[in-house]
Amino acid sequence: MCTVNNVVELKELASKEVNSTLRDRLRALILLSNGIDVETIADAFSVNYKTIKYEWLPKWNRGGYTELADSPRPGRPPKFTKDQQFQIKKYVAEKKNRVTCPELVAYVKVKWDIDCEDETMRVLLHELVLSWQKPNKQSYKADLQKQKNFLKAT
Repeated sequence: MCTVNNVVELKELASKEVNSTLRDRLRALILLSNGIDVETIADAFSVNYKTIKYEWLPKWNRGGYTELADSPRPGRPPKFTKDQQFQIKKYVAEKKNRVTCPELVAYVKVKWDIDCEDETMRVLLHELVLSWQKPNKQSYKADLQKQKNFLKAT
């Protein structure tokens, strides 16, 4: 027979739990402690009965709440280190004219030999709290001195 240690603590935690997955696990263990069949509980929570009997219950009895909760899962490592992100932000701030994502992709390729897409760079700029701004109607690549000389000549 499956037994649950510390049922009172289990009920308190289940009533306050915000994480729905963990709350379901706690509720399943409460039902188990009330004598309901493991297969019935498994059907109610759409899990295999072995999950409840051989995973959730031993974890609860071994370590309680902390053992029953999911451990953090690693995500994809960032494309750029914190130092590289700082240098990209500094590069953008030093440029007086507009900087485009393709320019930044080329800059990163030359400086650190890192391949990335324009969209990756756009997301990074957003994370660095650098927002795009609509440029002025004049060309950002134009030579202003040549334009002034042309206007004086005419």
